[in-house]
Amino acid sequence: MKNDDDKVMLIHDSWLRDSPIPYDINHHKIHANDFAEMTLRVMPMISSK
Repeated sequence: MKNDDDKVMLIHDSWLRDSPIPYDINHHKIHANDFAEMTLRVMPMISSK
């Protein structure tokens, strides 16, 4: 028997690298519907040099 759970939220988003702040680093986007809310944030990676 296959478990076919219903999706509560499906998000498609994009981040552009050729903008003044590439990939919207340190900005967040909020997506919501009647059932859920999701916040997406792009965090910079810490260099280990």
